[in-house]
Amino acid sequence: MFSAENGVFHAKSKCLKLVDLGCSSGPNTLFIISYILNAIEDLCSKRIHSSDHHLPEFEVFLNDLPDNDFNNLFKLLLNSNVINGSRKRHCFLYGLPGSFYSRLFPSNTLHFAYSSYSLHWLSHVPEGMESTNKENICIARTSPPEVFEAYAKQYQRDFSTFLSLRGEEMIADGRMVLTFRGRSVEDPSCTDLILPISLCFHKHFDMVAQ
Repeated sequence: MFSAENGVFHAKSKCLKLVDLGCSSGPNTLFIISYILNAIEDLCSKRIHSSDHHLPEFEVFLNDLPDNDFNNLFKLLLNSNVINGSRKRHCFLYGLPGSFYSRLFPSNTLHFAYSSYSLHWLSHVPEGMESTNKENICIARTSPPEVFEAYAKQYQRDFSTFLSLRGEEMIADGRMVLTFRGRSVEDPSCTDLILPISLCFHKHFDMVAQ
């Protein structure tokens, strides 16, 4: 994270444009955005030894799908210090509904992109899963091998699309920080990731059956 923020500092712009991709509607996104802004401001203050009025302005975009609860997110802003911070920063926040598997910004305009535990969500379920992956809503231990292969190929397509789109939107010196869920073994049916989802699925299945 520090390396990415350090790179953003070198961007010769009086206004830095940042985005949280897959922000959801809880307080976590405000925490991380506040952390990033504070870190960039600290770098600016240390390197150019300037007062507050020389600090860059910020445009912060909070991105998620259109049915995300953006109203709750902006209500949380009222009780946070993201906008003003301790330095009376000039920060402008915007809701940005839309899929991060599509273009979100004009070319060469984005300085910093962040996404935490969002990119494991696919753009859509692979075709044919209704008949192949019966009685499952996702990959499960009972899924046949072709299901694992279909999900893997869909992820490869989606992630390639994501990187290509961000490559068009980011400036030349832009930075991106992505965090993912992972598993400890190669077996895609291991319980590292599947067990929590499977437990939720079986609860829903029981509710529907009742």
